[in-house]
Amino acid sequence: MSENVKRRTNSLGWIGILSSLCYVVAVAFFQWENLLGIRQLQLNEFGDFLAGIFGPLAIFWLILGFFQQGEELRNSVETLKLQAKELANSVEQQRELVSVTRETLEHERNMLEEERKTRKRSIQPRFAVISAGGSQSGGKYTNRIHITNTGNEVSLVSVWMEPAPEDGSTIRRDHWPNGLRQEWSVRLEEIGPNSRERVLFIEFNDRDGSVGRSSFKVAVAKEDSPFQLDCEELSSGL
Repeated sequence: MSENVKRRTNSLGWIGILSSLCYVVAVAFFQWENLLGIRQLQLNEFGDFLAGIFGPLAIFWLILGFFQQGEELRNSVETLKLQAKELANSVEQQRELVSVTRETLEHERNMLEEERKTRKRSIQPRFAVISAGGSQSGGKYTNRIHITNTGNEVSLVSVWMEPAPEDGSTIRRDHWPNGLRQEWSVRLEEIGPNSRERVLFIEFNDRDGSVGRSSFKVAVAKEDSPFQLDCEELSSGL
């Protein structure tokens, strides 16, 4: 109960008490002669006498109680409003807490995802493909390609070209450690209008057993330099 409501309720109580005392004094003053003969009244007359004296006082206290009840109801409404406000504040705090928790979980998820990607990159191979000259025989050109793993070791490695070279050659290795250079000789068609770009694929299993693939575009650099190949990396296998 608020202090204002308490003060108003106490004020109504004191008003009732003082008014009742004043009423009793006034009745005693104006009805003193009748009060002296109260002993001679019959029982029913005595009841009428009491009803006549205290009836107005009872009605007064009834009206006073009505006002006091109104104050208490007003206080109850204010209390309910305060409780509703506190509940709304609690809901808002819970909403903010959920939002902070969600942001924290999202941040942790992003951190874990970044750690996973960092580890994934750390165990990947890094292949370098360069042209290493070649030879010519019967209008056909055999080009030598050096493939070097400068990253982490991998296993179950397959190397092939699309479209496939004329000799259909590929490379298969069960294990390809860091620093190993593999030479691959491939026979290409005549240099000229029929010369085509090819894509060299390297498929492997990393240390986690996940399959990865790197790819390089391979093309004859110039028609007058058939043993010089341009090798451009297209994807690194991540």
